[in-house]
Amino acid sequence: MKSLKGRVAVITGGGSGFGRELAILCAREEMPVVLADVDVSGMEETLSLLAPGTTSISQRCDVSRASDVDELADITYRTFGECGVLFNNAGVGAAGPAWMATLDDWTWTIGVNLMGVVHGIRGLYSAHDRTGPRMPRRQHSVSGRPCGSGRFVSLLREQIRRRWLHGMSVS
Repeated sequence: MKSLKGRVAVITGGGSGFGRELAILCAREEMPVVLADVDVSGMEETLSLLAPGTTSISQRCDVSRASDVDELADITYRTFGECGVLFNNAGVGAAGPAWMATLDDWTWTIGVNLMGVVHGIRGLYSAHDRTGPRMPRRQHSVSGRPCGSGRFVSLLREQIRRRWLHGMSVS
């Protein structure tokens, strides 16, 4: 990917944390931004932090539900005609030791952290099959190992250093 400018970034978990930082970085790269999250007010706050003039939309989306992600894909392709970069970033975790987690905690965690990624990949790729435009060229995961554009990894590390770690090293 030689230029990120104009490529559409779809970011799950865009209402806070890494998702918010990814949205800010994408906006700086002049990328249209699609935010998805269950936290609507968090997404509104993220949108308010984007560079002026950033083209953006937000969609309430529970990534553990395939139908929500399918709707996100439909809106993305209808609005922009592509998903240039998919950040399957949404993630959750139950507090406390794993052996103390309830079955509901496990179901929730697996639903978001595993099936959310599955739904994201399947939803965005099947949307491509229906509409025909370019499919995502890179698959990124902040909660796992970053893949794809080294430029984003570098930008994200720098953003983390400045905003959260006050200059400490990040690898």
